[in-house]
Amino acid sequence: MQKRISTLPFHDTPEQAQKLDAVIEGLKGHDGAVMPALHEDQEI
Repeated sequence: MQKRISTLPFHDTPEQAQKLDAVIEGLKGHDGAVMPALHEDQEI
């Protein structure tokens, strides 16, 4: 059973989605890219 951290709904904006897509695209194919992607995502 997965524990729920928050009950607040999250709705991203089109601008945030576009920035996240750019981050993912820029790191695609690099080894160990998950953590850098998550760090950059926190800034968006």
